[in-house]
Amino acid sequence: MLKKVLFPGLLVACFTFALVPAWAGDEPTASTTDVVQSGPGRGSNGDGPLAKLDLSAEQQAAIRNIHESARTSLQPMREEVQKGRESMRTAMRSDNVDPAEVRRLAHEQADKQVDLRLAQQQTRQQVNAQLTQEQQQEMSRLREQRHERRQEQMGSGSGRGQGMMGGSGGSRAGHR
Repeated sequence: MLKKVLFPGLLVACFTFALVPAWAGDEPTASTTDVVQSGPGRGSNGDGPLAKLDLSAEQQAAIRNIHESARTSLQPMREEVQKGRESMRTAMRSDNVDPAEVRRLAHEQADKQVDLRLAQQQTRQQVNAQLTQEQQQEMSRLREQRHERRQEQMGSGSGRGQGMMGGSGGSRAGHR
């Protein structure tokens, strides 16, 4: 009986943690040497897509300001998402797991993650508005290439997050 009650809650939690980031797409990245120093996300070593766009000094300054503002405004949201993960872990590790509580926490967590992803998308749009039409097209092309590389990595089993076990390959055949 307990399995019948817990399984749907676990399923919601798994989808929340596994699919929401995948659904949201690329995170904003900072690039160019000046922009990178203050920009959130990946690309902090200057190899992100913005580094390949030949940004003007004005564009770099505007994007740096956007990223600084985003870092400040998104940090509390990130902390809330982390607290939600911890609450979910605590609830799932309890000796008396309450399925209703697990469901409530899973839905709360999903809402927090979606809010964070939407705020990240808004930052991405603000950065995109600083780019010329040609730079926007190049950025789209670079993001598409990155997406294709990620898909290839996932298909070959060399990407992160393969299955719920977190390992590469995702096969459990040898673990019986």
